Amino acid sequence: KGIRLSLETYLSTRHHSEAWVKGGYIQVDNLPFGDENSFFNQHMFVKVGHMEINYGDGHFRRSDAGNTFQNPFMEGYIMDAFTTEIGGEVYYTNNGLLVMLGATGGEIKGNVFRESALDPASNLDPTQLDTNRRAPSILAKLGYDKQLNSDLRVRITGSLYTTSSSNRNTLYGGDRSGSDYHLVMENTAASSGSNFTSGRYNPGFTDQVTSIMINPFVKFQGLELFVTYEMASGRSLFEPAPTEGAEDIDETRAATQIAADLIYRFGSNENFYVGGRYNTLTAQYRDVDDLILSDGTINRIAAVFGWFVTDNILAKVEYVQQSYDGFPATSIFNEGQFSGIMLSGAVGF
Repeated sequence: KGIRLSLETYLSTRHHSEAWVKGGYIQVDNLPFGDENSFFNQHMFVKVGHMEINYGDGHFRRSDAGNTFQNPFMEGYIMDAFTTEIGGEVYYTNNGLLVMLGATGGEIKGNVFRESALDPASNLDPTQLDTNRRAPSILAKLGYDKQLNSDLRVRITGSLYTTSSSNRNTLYGGDRSGSDYHLVMENTAASSGSNFTSGRYNPGFTDQVTSIMINPFVKFQGLELFVTYEMASGRSLFEPAPTEGAEDIDETRAATQIAADLIYRFGSNENFYVGGRYNTLTAQYRDVDDLILSDGTINRIAAVFGWFVTDNILAKVEYVQQSYDGFPATSIFNEGQFSGIMLSGAVGF
């Protein structure tokens, strides 16, 4: 305990082949002055930096470039909540209770300039639009995490992320490494570097974003269950908005995601595991002609076998099947589907 500094760098990924700084932060969990047994030193810590924000528990289990040991599967979830922002988080912990409050600048890059772009949602009268404004993002997490006995651990958290205005929020588009489902559901002109989110769905919430994620987790001996329930809403900055005479048009869109991972770990040190995942997403999209909202649904099932060959080497094989329903004929997702088997090996040190 004390004061620690963390800096993470991607050496090379499919999205950024060059070295790229992910972010860094300073963490204080023991003050270098005052009483060693103070309330802060016993129950609190603070993180400040340009860092991966702690929204939800799903980001703890997603692959991040070569950092894949924490993910039992090949990929994260269909709607991938991950980004880095400039800000701070304050934590309180006590006998399993976890409380976090945080605030950030609301975007992946720091900028103090006022944008010149007009915000279509700033006024019902399109002749009196205001320029877009940046606003802070507020984060909160409340949870309970306890090893009840040698066999049973339980954890449940609820998380909130909200920002009233943003020029380009990246909560669902902040990944710098890329999907491990390379080039699925892409057109023939796609490239691995540019089309790096294959198999995922970005709802396009870059402005007025509010998201809630609930994550129960139970581990009994070698059997573990991790569940995600997520509700999100938002809009893009240049998305058509209500005007005079059309006030009934929804200003924001919504998305709901549910996922469940069931894993059984076995072997002398739980160095083998088998698992299954179900992930479904229903997201609203806006019709380009009449601006009416419609629902698109994506379903994914996956089965995986993993082997920690050593503490530093993980091999896994996965079967995945994904289908799309409700998307318009103009979308590449219209009646789309893919399935296949993937092999992966990772070295961590």
